[in-house]
Amino acid sequence: MFKITKFKKKMILTAVAFTFIMTTFLSTAAFAIDLSKDKTIYTVSNAHLDTQWNWDVRTTINSYIPKTLNNNFALFEKYPDYQFNFEGAFRYALAKEYYPAEYEKMKAYIDQGKWNVTGSSWDAGDVNVPSPEALMRNILYGNGYFKDEFGKSSVDIFLPDCFGFGYALPSVANHMGLKGFSTQKLTWGSANGIPFDIGRWYGVDGSYLISALNPESYTTSYGSSLSAQGSKWVNRVNNNGGYGVYAAYTYHGTGDTGGSPSDGSVKVVQDDINKGLDPETNVKVLSAPADQIFRDITPEQAEGLPLWDDELVMSTHAVGGYTSRAISKRWNRQNELLADATERASVMADWLGGAPYPKEKLDEAWKRFVWHQFHDDIPGTSVPSAYVISWNDYILSLNQFASELTNGVGAISNAMDTSAEGVPVVVYNPISKPRKDVAEAKIDFAKSPKAIRVYDDKGCEVPSQLVAVNGNTAEILFLADMPSVGYKVYDVRSTEESCQMQTGLTITDSTLENNYYKVTIDSNGDIASIIDKINDKELLSAPSRLELLKDNSTSWPSWEILYNDVNSSPKAYVEGPAEVEIVENGPARIGLKVKRTYQGSTFTQIIRLYSGDDAQRIDVDNNVDWSLKATNLKVAFPLTVSNTKATYDLGLGTIERGNNTSKLYEVPAQQWADITDESGEYGVSILNDCKYGWDKPRDNTLRLTLIHTPLGAYGNNKQDVQDFGENRFLYSIYGHKNDWVNGQTVTQGEKVNQPLKAFQTVNHEGSLGKNFSFLSVNNPNVTIKAVKLAEKSDEYIVRVQETSGKPISGVTLSIGNGIENAREVNGAEDSKGSATVEDGKLKFDIKKYEPKTFALKLKDPTQKTDSPSSKAVDLPYNKDVVSFDSKRTDGAIDTLGRSIPGELFPERILSGGISFNMGSKENGENNAVACSGQEIIIPEGYRQVYLLAASTAGDVVDTFKAGDTELNVKIQDYRQNIGQWDLMSAPTFAYIKQDPVAWAATHTHTEKSNSAYDFTYLFKYKIDLPEGQNTITLPDNSDILVFAMTASDNANDDTKAATALYDEKEPGELAELKVINGTGSGLYPAGSIVPVSATIPSGFLFKKWEGPVADPSSTNTTVKVPEGGITIEAGLVQLGPNLTLDKTATANAYINSNESPKHAVDGDGKTKWCDVTTGNKWLVVDLGAEYDINRWIVRHAGSGGENSAWNTRDFRLDVSLDGTNWSTADTVTGNTLDMTNRILQPTKARYVRLYITSAASSGTTARVYEFEVYDKPEVEVTNLTVENGIGSGKFETGSIVPIKATIPCGYLFKEWEGANVLDKKSPNTHIELTKGDLTVKALLIDLGEDLARNKPVSATSYVNDKEKPEFAVDGDIKTKWCTTELGNHWMIVDLGKECSINKWVVRHSGAGGENTNNYWNTKDFRLDVSLDGENWTIADEVKDNDKDITARDFKPALARYARLYITDPTTQVGNHIRIYSFELYNFKNEGVSLDTASISVENTDIERTNTENIIVNAKMSDGSNADLSGALTEYFSNDPSIASVDKDGVIKAKKVGKTQVYATVDMGGVKVISNLVEINVIKAKAKNVQFKFEAEKEITEINEDNIITIGIKDAKDLYAFDFKVNYDSELFEVKEVRLNNEFTSGKEGFLNWADENGNLHILGSLLGDIKGVDGEKKLIDLVFKSKGGQGRASFKLSKDSIASDSDLVPYAMDGDIINKAPVADSDVTGEGTSIESIVAVAKAFNLSEGEEGYKASLDMNKDGIIDIVDIAYVANRIIYMGKSDAYLRVIEIDGEVLAEFNKDVFEYTIKLAPDTKNVPTVAAEANFTFANALVTQADEIPGEAVITVKSQNGTEKIYKVRFIYEEVEPEEPKEVVEEPKEIVEEPEKPIEAIENITIDVVINK
Repeated sequence: MFKITKFKKKMILTAVAFTFIMTTFLSTAAFAIDLSKDKTIYTVSNAHLDTQWNWDVRTTINSYIPKTLNNNFALFEKYPDYQFNFEGAFRYALAKEYYPAEYEKMKAYIDQGKWNVTGSSWDAGDVNVPSPEALMRNILYGNGYFKDEFGKSSVDIFLPDCFGFGYALPSVANHMGLKGFSTQKLTWGSANGIPFDIGRWYGVDGSYLISALNPESYTTSYGSSLSAQGSKWVNRVNNNGGYGVYAAYTYHGTGDTGGSPSDGSVKVVQDDINKGLDPETNVKVLSAPADQIFRDITPEQAEGLPLWDDELVMSTHAVGGYTSRAISKRWNRQNELLADATERASVMADWLGGAPYPKEKLDEAWKRFVWHQFHDDIPGTSVPSAYVISWNDYILSLNQFASELTNGVGAISNAMDTSAEGVPVVVYNPISKPRKDVAEAKIDFAKSPKAIRVYDDKGCEVPSQLVAVNGNTAEILFLADMPSVGYKVYDVRSTEESCQMQTGLTITDSTLENNYYKVTIDSNGDIASIIDKINDKELLSAPSRLELLKDNSTSWPSWEILYNDVNSSPKAYVEGPAEVEIVENGPARIGLKVKRTYQGSTFTQIIRLYSGDDAQRIDVDNNVDWSLKATNLKVAFPLTVSNTKATYDLGLGTIERGNNTSKLYEVPAQQWADITDESGEYGVSILNDCKYGWDKPRDNTLRLTLIHTPLGAYGNNKQDVQDFGENRFLYSIYGHKNDWVNGQTVTQGEKVNQPLKAFQTVNHEGSLGKNFSFLSVNNPNVTIKAVKLAEKSDEYIVRVQETSGKPISGVTLSIGNGIENAREVNGAEDSKGSATVEDGKLKFDIKKYEPKTFALKLKDPTQKTDSPSSKAVDLPYNKDVVSFDSKRTDGAIDTLGRSIPGELFPERILSGGISFNMGSKENGENNAVACSGQEIIIPEGYRQVYLLAASTAGDVVDTFKAGDTELNVKIQDYRQNIGQWDLMSAPTFAYIKQDPVAWAATHTHTEKSNSAYDFTYLFKYKIDLPEGQNTITLPDNSDILVFAMTASDNANDDTKAATALYDEKEPGELAELKVINGTGSGLYPAGSIVPVSATIPSGFLFKKWEGPVADPSSTNTTVKVPEGGITIEAGLVQLGPNLTLDKTATANAYINSNESPKHAVDGDGKTKWCDVTTGNKWLVVDLGAEYDINRWIVRHAGSGGENSAWNTRDFRLDVSLDGTNWSTADTVTGNTLDMTNRILQPTKARYVRLYITSAASSGTTARVYEFEVYDKPEVEVTNLTVENGIGSGKFETGSIVPIKATIPCGYLFKEWEGANVLDKKSPNTHIELTKGDLTVKALLIDLGEDLARNKPVSATSYVNDKEKPEFAVDGDIKTKWCTTELGNHWMIVDLGKECSINKWVVRHSGAGGENTNNYWNTKDFRLDVSLDGENWTIADEVKDNDKDITARDFKPALARYARLYITDPTTQVGNHIRIYSFELYNFKNEGVSLDTASISVENTDIERTNTENIIVNAKMSDGSNADLSGALTEYFSNDPSIASVDKDGVIKAKKVGKTQVYATVDMGGVKVISNLVEINVIKAKAKNVQFKFEAEKEITEINEDNIITIGIKDAKDLYAFDFKVNYDSELFEVKEVRLNNEFTSGKEGFLNWADENGNLHILGSLLGDIKGVDGEKKLIDLVFKSKGGQGRASFKLSKDSIASDSDLVPYAMDGDIINKAPVADSDVTGEGTSIESIVAVAKAFNLSEGEEGYKASLDMNKDGIIDIVDIAYVANRIIYMGKSDAYLRVIEIDGEVLAEFNKDVFEYTIKLAPDTKNVPTVAAEANFTFANALVTQADEIPGEAVITVKSQNGTEKIYKVRFIYEEVEPEEPKEVVEEPKEIVEEPEKPIEAIENITIDVVINK
């Protein structure tokens, strides 16, 4: 008996625990805390610093880093036990660069253990958008810096303020040697809540981090003892003690500008530490390192903690960040991928010896873009100026990666044989999978080519095409067959004729087709159909469309996409008319360009298909010129596959998620997402090259978010125009058989994101040959994630990853010339032990989704190459451009006195393999050559000269001379950004400079200071020396500076990139925009849409714009810049003197001297008074004299560029003559405007007071940028009175002011009464003020008695006594019922007696004055009624509400009890339910009432089975249109058997005939009947569908069978068919006709057929009252046997064939379908099919019918020519048809391999535990590729599963697996007496044909 043991997570935990034990033992002091008994509160002080957010990094450097340093230094000296935690090694590096003295002081505090390095990372990055490899590098560089600088590192991920956390994070961190994780961000709306306080969070690979998930805000300031009785932290300690860990973890500190915790908070902690153990609670307090708790918790203690095994992403406050600032995402991913490709090439070049590994350069470039993965940077939520910096840094890193990649590939090319007839091109495949893909290249020819052809390393032509020619440069495409991480040489020849190879590519203006797909484009320009030709599968159930959704996010615009917007139907689609153009026409690739416009935005797509075996996806390359506000662009993929779950790529592993919910509706993923059908038979993956936001609205639909431009601007951040301008992105559609693992979706994602890279080189021989694979893995489900030089050794690091989610054994990795030795390390490159090397190859096992890292020593290559020789050239330096901090005036690079910092200026610069010696940087020394025609002598024997140069006058072109040869060289500016993109809010426009950046200084010196993060660049230029020449003459232009020169014989530089290695962009033609009295002036590409803002200084008011702006009346608008430029002006009205300007101001409080009261009266719109205290606030100004005041102005947060939600809400103006006695002159409530401008009757005042009662709509902080008071000029005033509303006051005549109806409980708004109201039907509107007094009135509808008012009420829960359910029925609109718990909630009112109810009203948060953006209004709810309080009936239901007030009429119902039942609390984030009023009425409209109702139907002639909608309109008794949103509408048909009408007014046509339909409308107790509309149901037209008629074999061998299958595509309710088939009766006879089980699918079916002389008539149908089949189905199989003769034959499905659905609607055919069916005999010699048969056919190769030597018997497919198809057919018969292997290779039971399996044993008995309920599932795999294994499962226990294996030649074997219950007998105690036994050894016998042996196996379940 054998036993199978199933290892579960417990074993994994044991392994992790062992690692944990060892690391803890090594790092924890002997006095470590025992948390099983030592009750401990860990206080973690921090000063959260956003490197970029509402400021850029320059402000961080200049203000926030020194504040953080100095504040904490003071606290260290004051409080002996105070410890401070600070994350982000990048910030430490900035401190070192800018504040060296303070940095040294900080190092001393780190040595003392007072200042703790925290978080392990280079910067506190986002963890959703960066790839897992980038996350690992972030940690590698972070802890690496800490170790190098301070000898310490941290073991935690410290992310207090990151926007959600992916499932891969614990796995990434664990692999990097980390232990713990903490955050407080889950309180902002985690999709999964907060799983625990302290526990284990598991990642995708089964490893975990100890995590503290609820430490509360990082801005917490303690006010009282934490360890005292009653402290919530003591409760936390005790609660966690229930899991065996008596600990609490809490943040305190400040944010988001750095600094330190408050003095008072630190004192509380110090006092608790001094106290020691609290005498009552026995709890102690620590001021702790952020990671100490993770070191203190032992592995055994960790085992007892609660666990979470899922992601921790956010519901809303993050999801916009997956898409915002689209170019950041694109360039971040390009950096990740180009860095990886560069490192792989650099390792190989280093191994060969041709180019040393450029570690310093690569690390610098990595760190530069990784810090921009900071959690406010890469999500796209920072100020515009931050992105000017970020985008330049991205391009700078890409520039440097590209330079090093080109040098590395050049070194590799030098070792290869590049001999070619034409131009040799080296193609590089960076991924660890062989691939056959199309390479793109720009090739320079000696002269302009007419055509090109391309040949591979064996001299065989490959498909190629010429795309474009510009002079002697040609853009080409060709198909490259590439090895894993490999290189191959292709020969590109200029020819007279282009490639004529047939690759199966065809294209029209509406279709594209290759061997795998047929793609159809509809009239809108959308992909309407994708047919997988191999698997005979339609991929799309409807066209894939670009959807334009509402994007109403305002509070946190860039951060958030709202559920209501995602869940609503698109507001529009990108539609035709489409301009369509064929832009690529094969034979390598075809492309169809589709161009469309919508409201000023242009959408250009190129849809592409490819040739080659790997051409299994459809690429859609997009370029969108975007200018749509408040719009979210998504692309939808409605698929024919369906599943409640989709699989999303996490970069490390995957996650399955369901359809959208309010908690999880916009989700992150890396390169792809997939829906595989529930059947598992087919799936579709959507791939992309730079997008991260996804959603799944339905079982069969995925959507990819492309552009997110929200409604809100977030103050001056102008997020409402984010991503205006050019957007580039690619997405791909990939269909696959079975699931995404078998379909190799991971590999497709790698191919999309890491395209082949082509390099043009020169002819030479080489030892590597023409084709070389540097690295490969033997399993496609193990991929290479990184190849690099080790951090601290000369080993090479290789990181691998399992991608299928299943453990794999016996993986083999091959690299170079073999491996000398290897060891396994973690991601931080700390050793884990030795690794196995066999025959020079690495052997290892790997767990599901596991990352593994190895350090390898390689064997030397067969032949080493040399790196280039070079020699520094002495230069006549004549200018000092370098200075030190100690003397910044020493040098000057330009006329403004800027200089390069000597602290940064290196002695030597290495770039692209070339070394440059720099000039002296000492004071007074020259170090640059200002060009003035100098002649430089170059040492002899070198081919090239390299310069380091820059311009100080913009990019300039000037003439250099190499010997006598003049060369025009463009020298780039030393300070201008390397690259930018369209940023309307900065503003900048798109361009990318390409010259190689050899070196960059990260700041610049001015005469007085360091100009922070202000880069200076030196560029590398190459000048080829003509043979025999050795001089370089510089231009006569002193604006060009040369810093160094090196002569070289650099063969590496003979190779240059022919593929764009990253984005390219030439700047467009510029036009000037002049903005008078506003911001936005500048040079822009013509056609740009630019945001402009009026600048309104103190003493002025905005009037309107002069010029063609989008909204002349708005201070913030946009303008389109035309060619030639434009001038616009913000018209201003000048007021008299501002009486408060620079007067003495005092206030109740303020934050600091930079935000004191004087800044509210300084006339500077950029400064403010700020007060963060709670309660009322005031600001008093002494005017210095008495004035008659007639106007006052307040400029709020939004006017200063902050969030408009922070604008002052409720405030008033008080006046006084003595400063003591005050009177109120004017009051403002409910303000949301950025600026308040109010008019007064002249009022005397010496003192004025701004008195604030509600600081903001969001928060309690007051922010006042200016407070102004005027007495001139005199103004004409309109006195506005608003009855039943808000807005009364004195206003300037002619102005437009807002008004709002006040709607008390018991009333509804009807309309406005009075003149000049802009929208009389809206309760929130505006009124235009005319001369004189003006009165408007909000007319209200009195609803009568509220039956719920003050009645007894109960509810599921409530927050506190002030928010009990009683407050929802008290008639007071200012009180509410509120609950915050998860789950459904209800509130029940006891009406006291049975009442008739016909109307209900719910007043939500907006009605009560809370969040007015509708975020908190109740979303989904219903009214239930009951007579007894137990049995409930649904009276009415509301879905997707976003209104402040819900008022609904319904059919009158009797009720004693009424229940408000809430299923979804808000339209936005959070669980809060806020009900201000719940009202019930028996409403009788005694005034205006419902009068008439009418219906219409657009099409009254309806085909049977089709539908139409009834449209209802109604009028009130006063003639106005009725609002039917709350009315009860019912629909009727006079004859439902002809046409019925459902509850939503949808007519369903059932049978031919006529009937009438009508509706009734009940509103407010008044019921009316509509008119009758006659409906004529007509006979349905035949449906046009595509029938399929396909043969199993393309060629039928004589005397063998062929099966012809008749099927249908896109069937809907297919029930019956009548097919007529014609066949060649001389060659074939009918053997069998059978229903295919895809048609019957378990349903009963009927079949009848007749055959007469080659005519086959087949009738088939389902039976009974059942629905027909849907989708793509096989209907019948026709089995034909060939009679023995050869010849051409065909089968025809007649166009007279027909099918129908269950309603007898027919399916029609367009025409006959003919299937060619040649019959052949592969035994052409008569002596059996053999090699002689192939020889006979081959001898006749290329002969056509009619030519001498042609024989029909040799023409297998009977097409009239003997070609490779005929040879292949005979070869196939020889190789495969004789195979009789019908054995199994493996049997699996419930996914576990049956270890006892032997292919020669055919019966197995599995004994199951007695309590086993589910029958195990058996799976099996045939030993031979072309054999099939069919499993018939057991259906009960005991039972038997039968596996039938059938080989290709028909041999069949049967395996059986029986399931029985294991008998368990009670054991009786027995005395065991052992007797000695004689052991007899018998010789082993070989197992041969043991078919009757049974093996018993026990499975414990």
